[in-house]
Amino acid sequence: MPQNLTSSISDQLMLAHATEFMHPNWSYTLSYGLYKKDTPTAVAKRLKASNGFKSFPVSGRPANFPKVGQFLPLTTATRNFNCTFLSQFSGSDGSEQWWGFRFNSTKNHIDGAGSWIKFTFVKSLHKGENKLYIVASIAKDRPAGMTHPAYIAGAKLMWYQFATNIKFDDKIMYTGRCG
Repeated sequence: MPQNLTSSISDQLMLAHATEFMHPNWSYTLSYGLYKKDTPTAVAKRLKASNGFKSFPVSGRPANFPKVGQFLPLTTATRNFNCTFLSQFSGSDGSEQWWGFRFNSTKNHIDGAGSWIKFTFVKSLHKGENKLYIVASIAKDRPAGMTHPAYIAGAKLMWYQFATNIKFDDKIMYTGRCG
């Protein structure tokens, strides 16, 4: 069956459909390749294991995978990234399988109220590739006075570390502050 531009979850994530956004000022989408062993199911199992959320490289994160509605007192480089855990999701459409989770910002978050970030682990059933996609919607035009390229550079560094932690089963882990 031929695929169109919106037939797979990875295409949808990369296109970042406007219907997903909650009145953002701007947004970004990043993706990172993972190893074949890093299927959405395997990643979910690792992150949900006791102390499994330690691979999430942001200060203030809980040791265990968050629960819906849980407040997360996240900080990086002394900046407030506090949010709440909104949900986790999973699915399959015959060409891909996915699992992920989403955080919503608090009113004091550097990105502003109404901002959110979504992490989705995707396995292509045809290509056998696994990827981590990050889509963020940011309400403030210049969080902490940063330009969009400067902000995205910090995000790339942070989420590259998350992908690296996933790839190496938390054997090599950065838990310091980026940005």
